[in-house]
Amino acid sequence: MRGQPHRGNHLLAALESTSKSPRKMTKISELNVSDKDLAELAGVSDRHIRYLAETGILSRQARGKYQLGPAFKSLLDNAANAASEFQRERTRKMRAEADLAEVNAAKAIESVVDVDFLVHNLSALFAEICASMRNIPDRIASSLVGENDERILKRKLLQEIDMVLTALANSEAVIEGRKDESE
Repeated sequence: MRGQPHRGNHLLAALESTSKSPRKMTKISELNVSDKDLAELAGVSDRHIRYLAETGILSRQARGKYQLGPAFKSLLDNAANAASEFQRERTRKMRAEADLAEVNAAKAIESVVDVDFLVHNLSALFAEICASMRNIPDRIASSLVGENDERILKRKLLQEIDMVLTALANSEAVIEGRKDESE
């Protein structure tokens, strides 16, 4: 049965026929194989082999024929590149998931503040500062009437400003909890 090609194994038949040739022994890498044989060796469909040839990854020797050595090297290179791209994307995904987990952990220990939460509370604090500062003229106006000495005017204004800022600094700022805390 050694002389007969095995059913469905064209590559083995081609190898056996070249090894019997008394003229010249062909290197296995120089052997021309069909797309079906190459697909069987690579463990892919012959349609995939034709697709790789159409996209320029594999070079054909003739229609449906490939030189085994260069074709197999191209298949290996293509598989390595695909694996590298997959690994890069997987690494990028894992890094993004790790970053998200860090943010969630930081939120859990309250070392990160939600931007909307911060904006809401700072807006309330600045509104209180603004209102207190704008009330200074009403509170000090009567004590400044008739005063012509610029140094005294500045001193009284600075005293009132300092008093307002000190009161605000010493006050317990009311910071509202986040929406998700109250639910």
